[in-house]
Amino acid sequence: MRCFIALELPDEAKVRLAAAAGILAGRFPGARWVRPESFHLTLAFLGEIKGTELDCARDAVVATAGSGAFDLAFAGTELLPVRGPARVLALSAGAGTRECVEIHGRVNRALSLAARAAGLPPLNPEWPDGRPFRVHVTLARAGGRPFPRDPRGLGEAWEEIRACTQAPCRISRCILYRSAPGPGGARYEPVLATVL
Repeated sequence: MRCFIALELPDEAKVRLAAAAGILAGRFPGARWVRPESFHLTLAFLGEIKGTELDCARDAVVATAGSGAFDLAFAGTELLPVRGPARVLALSAGAGTRECVEIHGRVNRALSLAARAAGLPPLNPEWPDGRPFRVHVTLARAGGRPFPRDPRGLGEAWEEIRACTQAPCRISRCILYRSAPGPGGARYEPVLATVL
């Protein structure tokens, strides 16, 4: 099954992000907006895994227990990746970034150790030497063409949605998700959750 590990956003934060997406829809024509129930903060994308690989992923989620719940606040809009065609419109984190980075490291170290112990190759090719980890939540993906790189426009977008996105949200669970394809895009189903 196609899986990833992420921090769960509380329902009230998902409602606020959906409102922000509605405000920005006219500014980014052709964008494919993330459904409210699918908002999350990815820690490790694993792709297709099964059997022992799935056991390693479960171990990595369990390794986040005891990290401690924390408050996450958003600080702006950004386009990703930083270089090359911009395919993702995201909210970048402000407060809570340090905690996210620590949990990201904890998850990926546990994944790496579990895979090595099982005689498997690394399960997250992005860690530790891939793209730098950016603490963000995806709002939309580009449709046919990349998003235009317009710093002024991004700043204006943030000003439009700041009021509904800036309030901190409590992050308290790490989840192993299964990505299930379906009409209108993939749906994310929890496989295992751990309280931080």
